Amino acid sequence: MIKAIPTMYNGIQCRSILEAKWSCFFDLCGWKYQYEPTNFNGWIPDFVLYDKNEVYVEIKPITKHCERTMGKMIKSGCDTDMLLLGEVINPLSIYREDCNQFGWHRQVSTEREMDEVFLSAGKGYWSDAWFTYMNKKIGVCNRDGGWNDSLTGDYEGNCSLMMDGDYNDIILKNWDKACNKVQWMKK
Repeated sequence: MIKAIPTMYNGIQCRSILEAKWSCFFDLCGWKYQYEPTNFNGWIPDFVLYDKNEVYVEIKPITKHCERTMGKMIKSGCDTDMLLLGEVINPLSIYREDCNQFGWHRQVSTEREMDEVFLSAGKGYWSDAWFTYMNKKIGVCNRDGGWNDSLTGDYEGNCSLMMDGDYNDIILKNWDKACNKVQWMKK
């Protein structure tokens, strides 16, 4: 187990360098967020991203999904979309459906029937998290749940927009900028 190094970013004392990197990335994507916003029955999300909707975010130094963490998030009683984000944004994850290291997304369907199916199973609807690009804004969606941006609710039924080369370059450049900026900050 590697000990987290508390890191100050943009006036926020993050508990780790990884949280500070994601915070910087959120800024570069133009997302509004709050650090450690609330307590859901013992689970304190690292962030809430918000626009028209809220998405609660957990950051862990992982590169594959972690059922233990997902279980804790679900048992917390949080009833909105959730993201579990890891260590990196793998460039291949943007170009190939079978390689996603951006993170995992729990989508709470807006259709009550779907909610009951997923939530009664005690798991919610987890799948790979994908970036969206609609109305000149970067967003996030659940790969298997449709192309609704979890932040804005905007819908794009054509995933080809997410595979656009220029857009992918923006995502990767934002991640590189965030990593570089945080790496060279005083701890």
